[in-house]
Amino acid sequence: MTRCLPTFFLASAGQAALKAYDKVSKVSAERERYRTDRDSYRTKWRTSEQQIKDTEAEVERLEKELADAKAAAAKAETKKLKEEEREKLRQADAKGYEAGIKRATLEYTQVAHKMVNDELEVRLPDFFKLGYAAGADAMAGVMIIQPESGFLRQFPKPIIPDLELPYTEKECAPLPLEEDEGEDMAEASEVEKPADGEKEDRATEAEGQQEVAATENL
Repeated sequence: MTRCLPTFFLASAGQAALKAYDKVSKVSAERERYRTDRDSYRTKWRTSEQQIKDTEAEVERLEKELADAKAAAAKAETKKLKEEEREKLRQADAKGYEAGIKRATLEYTQVAHKMVNDELEVRLPDFFKLGYAAGADAMAGVMIIQPESGFLRQFPKPIIPDLELPYTEKECAPLPLEEDEGEDMAEASEVEKPADGEKEDRATEAEGQQEVAATENL
């Protein structure tokens, strides 16, 4: 009986030692797992921080690109508006220039019409008389009559028909003044009025001096 006791205690101590070893092994394994998880979490944390920094940098880059795109769009829109405004001004200038050319052409045309009418009014009767005389001379030549015989003097004087001018009075009438020209002429007339008044004053003064001189002579 006494011999079995040490064996029992040894077996119990061995089992206790095995249990303690297993517990220590489990604790060590758990600690190692915790350490590994901690390192993994740290790595993930660092990675996430880097990703956040990269994302923030990407956001800044995109915001800068967006601002640049907006500025470029605004600049392009401003340039387009300026070009449209410049084109409108160019078209307005072209229309005004074309209208001025048309008006000048019409004015010159009407002046030319009047010159033609005036020239015909002066010259056409003479041309008619010359033609009449030439016809009379030709008739005398055919009839073998000497111009000195007085035969040609027996012809009646030529009757000049009513002259039909090629252009009407409306086609020769001057164009109505434009607003700017009318204002300029009105201003010019207002400026000339005092000059006319000065002339009248001078004439009155001269008449007064003449009357005084005549009175003194008497």
